[in-house]
Amino acid sequence: MENNKLIKRETDLLKRVSNAMSLTQKLLSDKTQKNPEEHNSLPPRMYLNDFHKESSEKSQREVNEMMKNPLTVEQMKEQIARLSEGAEEEFLKQAPEIQKIAASMKTPLRIREIASIYRWLGRKQITLDMLPLDVLEEFKQRRQYQTHLRKH
Repeated sequence: MENNKLIKRETDLLKRVSNAMSLTQKLLSDKTQKNPEEHNSLPPRMYLNDFHKESSEKSQREVNEMMKNPLTVEQMKEQIARLSEGAEEEFLKQAPEIQKIAASMKTPLRIREIASIYRWLGRKQITLDMLPLDVLEEFKQRRQYQTHLRKH
């Protein structure tokens, strides 16, 4: 049921993004068709450094590629389902190793370990019963435990 809500929320978001991209693409094509010389004479972009320039140009190429082949809502739903299934399969493959790590945790817990426990619980790779008692008691005192209880 939680997955259905998540998929619906992601689908709604993808619809809005698709609509915005379509509108942007239409506006850009209208603008470049009216004044192609103005479009080509834009001032050069300012970059912080080479890495910033490369990553910005890469992002722009990816956006341009997505705009060439916009997805329909049905294709987006299929993509979401495919990615969700792939993630769940990967989580299941990792579960035995993660369960060993969780069983060997010791107190006091570091922030990184608390975050890992919370993430593993959300991915259903571990259950609270798999944690050592002292680790479980310390985790119960954290806000992540309260959040986990509210979600499940």
